[in-house]
Amino acid sequence: MSGGWRRLKEWNANTDRRFGYRFDDPKKTPEENIANAMKKRQNWGRPPIVVPAEDYMSFEEATRVFKKNPRRGPRNLRMLIARGLVQHCFVPDGREGVTRSSVADEIEWRRTADLWTRFKRAAGGVLHWV
Repeated sequence: MSGGWRRLKEWNANTDRRFGYRFDDPKKTPEENIANAMKKRQNWGRPPIVVPAEDYMSFEEATRVFKKNPRRGPRNLRMLIARGLVQHCFVPDGREGVTRSSVADEIEWRRTADLWTRFKRAAGGVLHWV
């Protein structure tokens, strides 16, 4: 059973790499993986950038930071990245995540935004999703 589960996970990872959802191919160098991600996502609102390690935050860590206050936590961190509200990034060794500064900016925006601004962003999110 575990062998089948492992093969399924490997198949899923390989399929995600082929479609451009993952950029952690062990057959390529970190520089090649980062270049591939930047090429595939160059038309995003905020394409991925390379940052130093002190401004890097993993997806899991960012999700934990947002979930500290569930009322203000995102439904999906990837949607915030796709809309350009949180900056997608890589560190030179090839790890993928978001920037600490963009997460701090988003938390500050959520803390200080008025009701009308929140409504406009939510409506924009619905239109972006559609």
